[in-house]
Amino acid sequence: RLVLLCERVKRKLTTEKRVELRARAIVNTARGALDLSVRFDRSTFAELCGGLVERSVSEMDRCLSEAGVRPQDLHHVVLTGGVSRIPLVRQHLQRYYQREIQLAVNPEQAIVMGNAIYARFLQLTGGKKMPI
Repeated sequence: RLVLLCERVKRKLTTEKRVELRARAIVNTARGALDLSVRFDRSTFAELCGGLVERSVSEMDRCLSEAGVRPQDLHHVVLTGGVSRIPLVRQHLQRYYQREIQLAVNPEQAIVMGNAIYARFLQLTGGKKMPI
């Protein structure tokens, strides 16, 4: 239940600056049930997740470097998955790519479409993995 509530808070922080997580009777103790009420804002979220986002950007930089590609060599940056909706992620990527990152493609739909295309590729090639 708490994980689902936290997911809801994360999603709300995409569009709202402050969110309150409230859970009634989240834990039962010998003295009775305890309620939980915690306020989150985007800066708190950034403190909690900022290191992970920075490490992800560093990993992306390493991958581009190994491929011999510089960020300015790319014509388009397409974000996929629900994480791409998080303002903190877009801010880091905008700084890295030195351009505005827009969600022109539905992030969840892009994941589904990519998986469908790959599944069809596997079907047509008898299960041979796509060369990278």
